[in-house]
Order: sequence, then structure tokens, then C-alpha cells
Amino acid sequence: MKNILLTALALTAVPGLAQSENDLVELVRSDIRADMQAIVAANMEMSEEESKAFWPMYDEYALANKKLWDSRLGIISDYAGSYESMTDEVAQDLLARAWASDKELHALLENTSKKMMKVLPASRVARFNMIVNRLQNLISLQLASELPLMPASK
Repeated sequence: MKNILLTALALTAVPGLAQSENDLVELVRSDIRADMQAIVAANMEMSEEESKAFWPMYDEYALANKKLWDSRLGIISDYAGSYESMTDEVAQDLLARAWASDKELHALLENTSKKMMKVLPASRVARFNMIVNRLQNLISLQLASELPLMPASK
């Protein structure tokens, strides 16, 4: 999964990708989603009944999560494109967008968890949250390690 993440991040951070490269990014993103789903499946330890209730909600979550990560990748792309000519105004915009994205990501997980609590034991929902948070943290750590710090004001 690490190599897939590195490839996706490298490709999405480069401005002006060709159409064939955009197709590759989408393929890599779908591989990441499949890997994440496999990790969730391997770690949830659900009964058949719980699985029937869980997976439709997970699919809904995964679709919304994809849109949020696409937005985050857009912020990263804008950051990469502005890096050499960074202004305080652009930095402020990127920061506001990143904060909003973080809030949306948290709200998605909270709303999904509330739906899950209606049909699953709290321990299963908490386990799902822990798995998702660990995966998100791994991705965020990889992103942080690949991105240079914001340039200092001139």
C-alpha cells in the first residue's frame, strides 16, 4: 500500500498532468480504496448479520471520503503550484481550505458512526473509528513527509 500511496501522491502533486497520467491517478486511487476496504474487512471481526448492516454504510462513507480526499489532493496540487510564488493571501486561502477539509472529514466519520450506532454495537463502531483513524493518520503522515514546509514570508 505504501508504494501505491507514494505513486498517487507524486502524481497528484505535479501540476499539468497529461490525461493518461490522470487516468493512472484514478487507477491508483481505486487501488488505495480497495486496500482500505480490505484492511477494514480484515479488522472488523463482524458476524454475518453485522456485515450485512455495515457494508452499505461503509460504501456510502467510502464514496463521501473519496470526494473529501479528492478535495484535499486539490489543495495539495494548488500548494505545489503556488509554492515558488507563495503569498500570504494564497497561504491564508490554503490554510482555510485545509481547516475546512479537516472539519468535513471529521463530520463525515461522526455522521457515519451515528448511523452505524443504530444497527451495530458501540464496540464495533468504535473499532471502525479506530481503524479509519489509523489509516487516515498513515496517509496524512505520508503526505506530511512528502510535502515541503510552507515557505517563510519574504
